[in-house]
Amino acid sequence: MSHLSGESRDQVQFLSLEDCVPEESMVRVIDRFIEIQDFAKLGFTNVVPAETGRPSYPPKSLAKLYVYGYENGIRSSRKLGKETLRNLEVMWLINKLKPDYKTIAEFRKNNIRPLQKLFREFVRLCRDWDLTGGGLVAFDGTKIKASNNKKTNYSRKKLADRIARIDTQINEYLQKMDENDVCEKESAVTAAKLLDMLERKEKYEGYIEKLNETGENEISEVDPDARLMGNNRGGVDICYNVQSAVDGKHHIITNYDVITNPTDHGQLGNMVKIYRNAKNKR
Repeated sequence: MSHLSGESRDQVQFLSLEDCVPEESMVRVIDRFIEIQDFAKLGFTNVVPAETGRPSYPPKSLAKLYVYGYENGIRSSRKLGKETLRNLEVMWLINKLKPDYKTIAEFRKNNIRPLQKLFREFVRLCRDWDLTGGGLVAFDGTKIKASNNKKTNYSRKKLADRIARIDTQINEYLQKMDENDVCEKESAVTAAKLLDMLERKEKYEGYIEKLNETGENEISEVDPDARLMGNNRGGVDICYNVQSAVDGKHHIITNYDVITNPTDHGQLGNMVKIYRNAKNKR
C-alpha cells in the first residue's frame, strides 16, 4: 500500500477566493459589518480619494484587516502584513490587496478615534442581535505588550545614570587627549565617538525636559503611551493596561479603556462610569 500523494502543484485549477471561505466563517460577518458603516460619519481619513497622486488603500479594507486581526489575536502591523500574503481569508476579505506594515500602522495611528467609534458600532450591533444581556458585566484589566523595547524606555533614574556615564566617558576622552599630546600618540577614542556621546547626552537631556513638562516618570521612544509593567509571566515588559467591560451573556467585550497606570487599583469605578455613559448614549 502506498502513501497518499496529494495533488500536483502544477495542476491548473479553476478556483476562486470565494470558494476558499466557508459560508459560516466569521470573516464574512466582519466584511458585511464594515461595508454597512458610514466611514465619513465615523471620521476616518482618506474616505474620499485624492484626485492627484498615487492611489491610496481603501479605509474600509484596512479597517477590515484590523478587525480581523483583533478577532484572531494578531496585533502587530508586521504580522498583519504577512497575513495579506499567505492567509486566504485575509485575501478574500481585502480583495488581495497587499499593504505593507507601515501603511497598516499609519492607518491605525491616524484613525484611533474612528476605530473606537467603529468598536462601539459593533457593540450596538451585538445588542440589536440580542448577543448582550447587560444583566451581568465583568470588569478586569490585562497587559498588552507594546511595540517598544525595554532598551528604548527611560525612567528618570535611567536617564540620569546614562548622562552620568556619558560625562565620565567624555572626561576620560579629554584626559586621554591631553596624555596623547604629551606622548604624541594617536588617540584610540575618535572624534566621531565623542560626537556620538554628545548627541546621546543631548537626547537624554531632552527626554528629562519632557518628563519635567509632563510630570511623568517614564518616556518611551516608540508607543509613547506605553509603560514598564509587570506581565502575567512574572516578568516586566513595555505594555498597555487595557481595562475591559465584558457582558456575561456571550462574553463579548462591550467597552474598554487604556491606562498608563500599571495597577488596576481604583479603576473599577472609572470603568463603571464609562460603561454607564456608553450605555446611555445607545
